[in-house]
Amino acid sequence: MIRIFTGRAGAGKTKQILDEILLALAADRFGPPIFLLVPDQVTFYMERELAKRVPGQSLVRAQVMSFRRFSLRGLQLIGQLPAQMVSKNGKFLLMAAAYDEVSEQLQVFRRANPSAQFIERLLLTVEEFQTANLTGIPLEPQIATLKEDRQLHEKVHDLAILLQAYERALQDRFIDPLHLLPLFARELHRIGSLRSAQIYVDGFLGFTAQEFSLLGALFEHVENMSVSLTLPLERANELARTGFARVDELDSPFAQADDTFLHLRKLADQKQRTLHIVNTQGNKLWRFTASPRLNHLEKAIFTLPEESEAPFYTSAERGDLVIAKATTRRAEVLGTIREMLRIHREEQVPWREFTLMVTNLDLYRPLLREVLQQAKIPFFMDELHSMRHHPVARFILHALSIIESQLSSQAIIEWLKTDLTPIPRFAVDQLENFVLLNGIEGEEWLISFELTNYKEFKSEIEAVRSRVASWLLPFYQVFQSTDSTVRQMITALWNLLESCDVPGQISALIEREEASDNTFDAQAHERALVHAITLCDDLVYAFGERKLPVARVLALLRQAFGSSRIGVIPMLLDQIIITEVSRVRAYEVQYGFLIGCNDGLFPRRIENDEMFSDEERKQLITKGFSINPESSRQQVYERYRVYMAMTRAQKKLVLSYALADENGRALAMATILQQMISRFAPEQMIEYNYIDQPQWNDEEDVQLCMTEESMAQHLTTILREVKKGERLTPLWHGVFQLFASGKLNQEVVKSKLQGLAYVIDSEPLAPEIAQKLFHNAEVLSVSRLEQFAACPFAHFAKYGLRLKRREEFQIDELIRGQLVHEVLHQFVVWIKKEGVDWGSLDSHQAFQILNQVFASVLTADNRIVWRHNARFRNQLEQVRQALLRAIDTLTEHAHRSSFQVYLTEAEFEFALPGDLPLRLRGRIDRLDTSAGDRYPYFRIIDYKSSERSLNLEQVYYGLSLQLILYAEVVEQQSIEWFGHPHKFAGVFYYPIRDLVKQVDAPTPIREVERTKRKALQMKGLILREPKLVSLLDRKNAVADDLFPVLLKKDGQFKRSVQTVDDKEWEALKHHAKHLAVSFMNRVRKGDTAIAPYRYKKNTACQHCSFQGICQFEESGGLGSYHQLPKINGKEILQKLCIDKKKG
Repeated sequence: MIRIFTGRAGAGKTKQILDEILLALAADRFGPPIFLLVPDQVTFYMERELAKRVPGQSLVRAQVMSFRRFSLRGLQLIGQLPAQMVSKNGKFLLMAAAYDEVSEQLQVFRRANPSAQFIERLLLTVEEFQTANLTGIPLEPQIATLKEDRQLHEKVHDLAILLQAYERALQDRFIDPLHLLPLFARELHRIGSLRSAQIYVDGFLGFTAQEFSLLGALFEHVENMSVSLTLPLERANELARTGFARVDELDSPFAQADDTFLHLRKLADQKQRTLHIVNTQGNKLWRFTASPRLNHLEKAIFTLPEESEAPFYTSAERGDLVIAKATTRRAEVLGTIREMLRIHREEQVPWREFTLMVTNLDLYRPLLREVLQQAKIPFFMDELHSMRHHPVARFILHALSIIESQLSSQAIIEWLKTDLTPIPRFAVDQLENFVLLNGIEGEEWLISFELTNYKEFKSEIEAVRSRVASWLLPFYQVFQSTDSTVRQMITALWNLLESCDVPGQISALIEREEASDNTFDAQAHERALVHAITLCDDLVYAFGERKLPVARVLALLRQAFGSSRIGVIPMLLDQIIITEVSRVRAYEVQYGFLIGCNDGLFPRRIENDEMFSDEERKQLITKGFSINPESSRQQVYERYRVYMAMTRAQKKLVLSYALADENGRALAMATILQQMISRFAPEQMIEYNYIDQPQWNDEEDVQLCMTEESMAQHLTTILREVKKGERLTPLWHGVFQLFASGKLNQEVVKSKLQGLAYVIDSEPLAPEIAQKLFHNAEVLSVSRLEQFAACPFAHFAKYGLRLKRREEFQIDELIRGQLVHEVLHQFVVWIKKEGVDWGSLDSHQAFQILNQVFASVLTADNRIVWRHNARFRNQLEQVRQALLRAIDTLTEHAHRSSFQVYLTEAEFEFALPGDLPLRLRGRIDRLDTSAGDRYPYFRIIDYKSSERSLNLEQVYYGLSLQLILYAEVVEQQSIEWFGHPHKFAGVFYYPIRDLVKQVDAPTPIREVERTKRKALQMKGLILREPKLVSLLDRKNAVADDLFPVLLKKDGQFKRSVQTVDDKEWEALKHHAKHLAVSFMNRVRKGDTAIAPYRYKKNTACQHCSFQGICQFEESGGLGSYHQLPKINGKEILQKLCIDKKKG
């Protein structure tokens, strides 16, 4: 007898099956076998439910199995099972090998260089054909019927060729898991004990073609078969009465159940068996007897109300149906877990009575894991973990990346940082610092490092390099050989794993996880190692003695690891079950929570297939191919999954959705929820508002008091606002008093609330410590004083603690600047040595000299290596072009200026006045002199990589003292340097850069050159003597390409030009020297205050490297800026003159 148990969700189909099994066991514990076939993910649940109903007795006669396990057991009984089943990774690799074998025979799917992702997609399509009971050879007759559509015919023909090649690759050594069901269906008649067995099939939403094939065999050979379907009785009777006519209402969730029933009916007719429709529903839905709202919800899903039908109303106590909206997905997860905690505590509900259903687990997985672990709630997430990021997978993939990148340092360091080599992380960090500093690449790893210029950890670094080379050299040699086969490559890879003792380290890791009760992680590590071993075996079996490029091997392994999934077995009996809506099957829960009910997720939006269009799928189904239906039909099937998810809960159902995603984009409520709400009278459903931040509303904020940790966390936020002037609400005042009373965990209080009292500060150093740290403070550079003015703590970190960024082998801004200064210096040295007047050179001659000097500078020992690196060569060319542009402009200066170069890169030391000895040390980039009417003048030029002007405000606050103090040094030492006094004429910044200027129309070459020079104008501070302008630039009155136009028509300086007279210049120098002495005295006293300046929009923190150390963050209440008042240049000079006069 074949029975179909029908009924809506909650009718008691599963209960009736379990009751019948229990009656059979009570009558005879050792009678004919009873099999309960359920989906894979439900086997644990059903076995537990069955065991609960048979207390104190073993289940010998009754067994819970999936279709695959049932087939495997049957094939074992008749001895038809081969030695080994191919793994998922093995299938992928065998498909890749099969594709290589037959690629020339393919039409549509032929690729010159197929990617691993393309092979993976092909495999999915082939698996779909296998699941549809379509194999390579039997496809030929069906393919012949597709000739009218040439492209479709060629596609299916290609798949048939791939299927045949794939099955040949399996040979007799492996069996594909998808072959189990058809094989068992053919051999089932040989198991005589099945005829008297009782077989129940429960929990399926539908069946694949393979499962239908097995069910057909069971219908033929098993006397007592029972299949449950979530299908209303009247609908089943209608389908049975009308024969094979499809009942397909647009608003029905049962379309997939309809198709399944009709297919079962067809199978029964083919096997000459009669289907008996069993009514399990009776007059009511047993699951919802205690909840009239959930009972009405089951009937209302995807159905349109009658015209006269009023919204549902009941006087029963509310709380069984809840709609929750959340500000964000994070708030949604937090609110859901808070509600679970409340029910668990107040109603004493065990965790196993909760099921959390998620519309898209990929979106919610990280949030769920974080919040549940913080709340210390036991949970099992019905998921499979990707192996891509497991240490074993990373070890193998990075090892192959080393070969692919030709022993690049980045790949080797990443491989060492998998922590599966016997080298400690500290040693790896030392090694990384060394190779970055020295630019070690390629086969330099295989020979002894040159350590003559590296004093620290010399022996340790060489020892680590030697070990790394001993592991990598055999591995590298095998993969570099063009004669190496895949077998030899994988053997070399496995030898590398063994030489680094990876299996032993994973075993030790498993032991540590087990000792810490991290059973899931221990399982994952064990299975990851097994996966890696199996994957190597599969790769050898698939390709064996073939020769593949390293890039192809790496791509295959990367895809295989990426698609590998590790599942774990739930170890606890009392835990929350988390599952995706698409994996929900026919079992009931007491409390159901469904999160992510947003448009596009609930129901899930079905995307079009990449391989076959919807129209092509319709044609294939018409021709007898039992593949998946078109996307529109699958979208209809999604309603069935929505229906199943919304009808699992017996006592309470909470449906939630988010108003915005993590990026703030608005999200819409699912349409099905809007329809559902319209079917209930107002106030029939409870509405929750989930939040994740305090709202200063006690009625809403009370939900944030979930755990001690969350209360402390949100109280911290509240108290931070209180510090700014807000007042505590009664709720948070009570929470504060609760923590203050000491009744709660004080560790939690300390960890969460101590941040409120935290103040970033750096106390002054003790005199003896300051003396040790700044013992060389008698001689200082100006840049060091400017650093102190910007932030004393940054000065302390850089010059006291001597912290610095990790040095790398690269042409950074510092090296670029040093190179520019040296080339310009050597240019001047060359022309002076050759007795050439710069003013007599044209641009072409200047370019030739500069190129010669540039090439000479690059011949230094520490710079030759730059030429062997393409990136460095490109950067050097950029520097050369900028220098050519600079020389062109400086040559024009030499033509039009009376100033001539006197010194370049002039080093000096200069004593400053004060009670303690203090000397300034520096280097002047360029010092020019010019004869005047009464006395000679000097000017200072400082090279910069970007445009910059001398800002008197920055000078006033000590942020830009360099040029002022340099000029003071020249004035004081002019007799020593020049032989007689020279007067200050000006100080200027000169940018060294090669800018691209856009023009709107064709422009003459002369104008183009003038525009380029204008971008490199000198800007700075000039002595207020108009006659100096002609000394600086004889053509300034008619040309503004070297300097901005400096004079007005009346012969006086423009207001936009920064100038000083003799009195103001003396006051400015006096102020700069006073600041230098003041800053140095503060350094000696140990001033390390965390007080970065802020002037207008600029702050000391904008380009600071030490923010991670000082932890300054004004917006977070951690410190405040040293605000510099706004003041203009004229006011500064007036104030300085007055101050100097006062003494």
